[in-house]
Amino acid sequence: MHSLGKSPVFDSLQDALSLGEQHWVEKEMIPTQEYLTFNNEESAVDSLLRAEDHILRAEKCTESAQGNEARWNSLHWKWVIICLQNSLYTFALTVAAGTNPDIVKTKKGRVVDLMTALKRCIGVKRFIHSKPVEFTRSQMNSICWLHSHFRNKFEHFSPSLWSIELKGMPNICIGVLESIRMLALDSKNISYAGRYYWHHEKERKIEESVTRSVEVLRFSALYEPSDGIDEFPDLDKQWNMQSRLDPRRI
Repeated sequence: MHSLGKSPVFDSLQDALSLGEQHWVEKEMIPTQEYLTFNNEESAVDSLLRAEDHILRAEKCTESAQGNEARWNSLHWKWVIICLQNSLYTFALTVAAGTNPDIVKTKKGRVVDLMTALKRCIGVKRFIHSKPVEFTRSQMNSICWLHSHFRNKFEHFSPSLWSIELKGMPNICIGVLESIRMLALDSKNISYAGRYYWHHEKERKIEESVTRSVEVLRFSALYEPSDGIDEFPDLDKQWNMQSRLDPRRI
C-alpha cells in the first residue's frame, strides 16, 4: 500500500495557519472550456478544502479582529458548518452506494438524507482490504450537532434572530473531520483510481487537509480540552438503525 507519509504536526496556531494558507488553494478540479466537470469524490474533497479555508479564516479573525469586524468575520463558522456537512454527506453517499447508486435513493428516486446515508455506511466493507465502517459515540454526537442543529437551520433559515455559542464549536468540527477521515481514508472503502490524477495524490490531499484543520481547531481559543460537548437530544433516536437499508442489499 502507498504510504501517505507523516502528517504535519504544529507547535503553534500561527504555524498551522501559515502552512494551511500555502496548500488549500491548490486546484482540485480540471475545468473544460465551457463546462465544470467533476464527480462525487471531487465534490467531497472540494467541500473539505473550502471548510479548511474558512476554519483558517475564522481562527485568524478570532486572533486579530475586534468589534463589528469580529462579529462579521465570525460568519466564517457558518461556512465551516455547511462545507463540512456537504463533504461528510458526499463521502457517505459514495461509501454507501459503491457501484450501485440505487442504494442511496428512495423509492421515489430521491437521494436519501445524510443520517440515512451514514446509517447505510455502517458495517460496509467494499473491498478485501477494507475495514467495516463504524462511528464512535463521540463522532455520532458531533455529527448530530453539526447537521441537525446547525447546518439545517442555516440551510432553511426562517426570519428570526439566532445566536450561536461558538465555545466548543471546534470540538464538534473535529468529530466531523475524524468521521470524514474514517469514511474517505481509514476504512479504505473508496477507490480513488480514475481520471486525472486521483488515487494516492487525492488520498494525500484529504489526509493533509483533515490534519491541518484538526490542528488549527485544537489550538483555537474556542476549543474545550475536556471535550465538554453536551450530548445531542435524542442521540440514540437519531441513529436508530431501523431506517437503515437491508444490509443484504449493500
